[in-house]
Amino acid sequence: MDIRSRFDAVMAQMNAAVAEDAAADSAWEQRRAEAARDGELGALWQRVQKRIDRGETSVDDVFNGADDSDDATLLREQATERLRQVSKEMDAAADEDPQAPDLRREGAAVLQELADNLQELRDRIEGMR
Repeated sequence: MDIRSRFDAVMAQMNAAVAEDAAADSAWEQRRAEAARDGELGALWQRVQKRIDRGETSVDDVFNGADDSDDATLLREQATERLRQVSKEMDAAADEDPQAPDLRREGAAVLQELADNLQELRDRIEGMR
């Protein structure tokens, strides 16, 4: 298989994965929006969802800071605090797990391999130009 065929195959796989992720994200977002509308996520989310439904904001704007309303600010603060809590819980669990250092090393190795593969793909693309 020549390099162009390999590249096309990789791109096709990536496009399929992106489409699959987008569909899953869309389904998740629809469930989240319905739960927010119904008040299942609390009054704060319900108010923000009303603004989203009216086209005044978006979930992305809420969390990237483009929406600077009081409700969006509170949601960002809550999300930041929850991430801190989850991070602490994960660190505590990792400290108790005798395999944690191995898992961290394996994770770092996988990330490095992905970075190397991405760089190789970039180099190949650049070479085709």
